[in-house]
Amino acid sequence: MSLHRLSLLGLRLRPSTLSVPVGTLPTRNATLNLTQLRCLSVKPTKPTSKPATSTPSTPAKPTTTTTPTTPAPTSDEALLFPNPLLIYHTAGRPVLLGLVSATSVLLTTFSAILVAPTLYPVYGPIASVASIFLGSLPLTITTYFSSPYVHNIRLRVPPAWARATREGLWSYVRQGLNSPEALQDGKPGVKRGLELEITTGKILGRPNVWLVGSEDLEFGKWRGGCANLKYKGTKRKDMFYVDEGMVEKGVVLEKGIMKEILEAIKKKSGKK
Repeated sequence: MSLHRLSLLGLRLRPSTLSVPVGTLPTRNATLNLTQLRCLSVKPTKPTSKPATSTPSTPAKPTTTTTPTTPAPTSDEALLFPNPLLIYHTAGRPVLLGLVSATSVLLTTFSAILVAPTLYPVYGPIASVASIFLGSLPLTITTYFSSPYVHNIRLRVPPAWARATREGLWSYVRQGLNSPEALQDGKPGVKRGLELEITTGKILGRPNVWLVGSEDLEFGKWRGGCANLKYKGTKRKDMFYVDEGMVEKGVVLEKGIMKEILEAIKKKSGKK
């Protein structure tokens, strides 16, 4: 058996066991072979592995996906109709009236600032006053005849049950027209009926809002036909013009309410 195989079997060889023949000197190769045998005869030491220590595992937190919850709708958002409710609208006609009013204001300003001072040195004060009067005449006529023109009308509907359904809205409207005293807040003897927000125009088209009751209005013809509704109170003499042709054509949420209110006002005023 060779030495290499003995080293593989793990047999440790001592130097005394190795015999060199007499008369022969150990060569360098023999020394190297002896060193190699010693190295090979040593058993390889296995690395001592430390026992694996099991660390306590922390329980994983459950991942819960939270979906954003939408807030519950409030009472006003859940209702079908807003408060106040638009029941009459005249589209773009107020814009035309605003342009006419602006033009009349410019004519008045032009005649008072430029024309009158120019005529005064030549024709005297009478011509200057006449120019100012003629220049302000379009503004006076426009203001007188266009001020009653109604831009839009809104109906106040305070109770939530009347704005929840279409049937409730119409029930509220008919109740206010037939028995107006039932809609008042503990005010005996006051019959205002339905509360209306009537918007008219001032000079240069600025809005002017009036709060009146349906029982306070009277139907007729005033200012040469430029007003057909009048406040019948003792102190106020406000007049309004509602275009009957725009009652059904206006863009509103619920059509027919303004027509029924206008018919009720006509009936109580003795008009057809």
